[in-house]
Amino acid sequence: MHCLNYNNPVRKESMTQRFHTVGISDFTMHPGVSISNPRINPTDHENVKRCHSCMFGHLNMIQSFINTSNAEYGIFCEDDILIDADFMNRINPVIADFAKQNLDVLLLGYLVTRAIVEQPQYQGESYRYYDYEMEYIWGTQMYMLSRAQARRIVNKYTCLEAPAMYDPFSADWTITKEGNRRIVYPPTNMLTT
Repeated sequence: MHCLNYNNPVRKESMTQRFHTVGISDFTMHPGVSISNPRINPTDHENVKRCHSCMFGHLNMIQSFINTSNAEYGIFCEDDILIDADFMNRINPVIADFAKQNLDVLLLGYLVTRAIVEQPQYQGESYRYYDYEMEYIWGTQMYMLSRAQARRIVNKYTCLEAPAMYDPFSADWTITKEGNRRIVYPPTNMLTT
């Protein structure tokens, strides 16, 4: 598990506590990327700098997964999510379904702008899996990547020219929008009552 936390010690402590509470002991907190980082154009608008900072933070997390793990899949999240108390039990069938569907990307936590009414593309034992279009599902709150997809993303988006080549250069609109992708429903990261 990799978690992006930019300069917010309160959120860092809160996420660390959440991980421990649900039984996630193998996680890495990533410090994020400052808007003064040399990869970020100092003449860009402040909102663009923040967007690029977030994107580079996600890229750093993904690169860390590639460099430090032999796992076939990586799970990445931001520091403002809630994690279900039974996450560790809930994630195992999702990982199995990820492999069965030969996925590159699976959104585990996301935002939707309309109700999901379509038939699922895949029905697992516990969860339904849907294709998604960019217009109504977005976010990088929590997602899973295959190792191969992680490499493709890092190779594509870490070059110095990437912010100018891809518009928008944003984690929400790039990382989770390429490859064989689906969402899991219900989301696996959300706190249930």
